[in-house]
Amino acid sequence: MDEAIKASAIVEHASPTVTDSYFPSSFAKMTSNCERIKEAQFIRHDDVILWCWRRILRVRWMSRRTNECVVEEIKPEYSLESAVLRSKVQYFGHLMRRHGSPSKSLMLGKLAGKRRRGRQKLRWIDGIMEATSLRLARLQDITEGR
Repeated sequence: MDEAIKASAIVEHASPTVTDSYFPSSFAKMTSNCERIKEAQFIRHDDVILWCWRRILRVRWMSRRTNECVVEEIKPEYSLESAVLRSKVQYFGHLMRRHGSPSKSLMLGKLAGKRRRGRQKLRWIDGIMEATSLRLARLQDITEGR
């Protein structure tokens, strides 16, 4: 929840374009490291999602609106997770079409040096491959063929 508190301080004074780009990245950051989720973590996950919706709708705590009222107002046709996934896949396609870009080589993991010992950390590209259930070579072919 510390991320949520920091996010609220940043968003309070930010322009609308900053908030539009900030929410998908912060939500993905807060929810991407979920491998084994306990029941208590599910509750926190739902709290973060509801917090994001309250921030998007600009619902102040002084208005004393219940969570049910906020959910009725948004009538979610799609989840925030699917919106974040869609934006991640779109950004992946954008990166793959940039030739000779340092950000492309960084995302693909083509850097000099060795990785640390121990369990390998999840990479951003691993999440894309898991979500699309395609291998990296096939994803690159699809993005180049656009």
